[in-house]
Amino acid sequence: MPRPSRLEITIGSDTRYLAALRGMVGAFLAQAGNGRVGRAQVIACSMSLVEAVDNAIFHAHRNRKDFPIRIAFALHDGRIVMDVVDRGRGIGEPRPPEPDGYSTSGRGLHIIRESMSRVESRVAGGEHRFRMIREL
Repeated sequence: MPRPSRLEITIGSDTRYLAALRGMVGAFLAQAGNGRVGRAQVIACSMSLVEAVDNAIFHAHRNRKDFPIRIAFALHDGRIVMDVVDRGRGIGEPRPPEPDGYSTSGRGLHIIRESMSRVESRVAGGEHRFRMIREL
């Protein structure tokens, strides 16, 4: 059985990190996955992570660049787990209505929900943890 793999980083609340995060997800999953993680899974995870971090920047932190965002990737027991931890008040049940063609919001959570096997949102100790899980 493969050993669990985990990577944790902290970034500032700034969209300039998003491109690097895309590459980081792919590199982590390629290395830790040892050939078990396919291209479609890497794309789904990269897209979901970028959307979650983007939501933390704009909604939780309201563009406060000095607020940190902690990000963790883990690969263990046949699943990919990604956490985004911010200082926001959370989103409650992460199942927003499906956006229509004219919506200006809600697309990010819809993308995440459709790309991941499970999504969780919890607030504790002044932090919001948004967890995304994708089964392999």
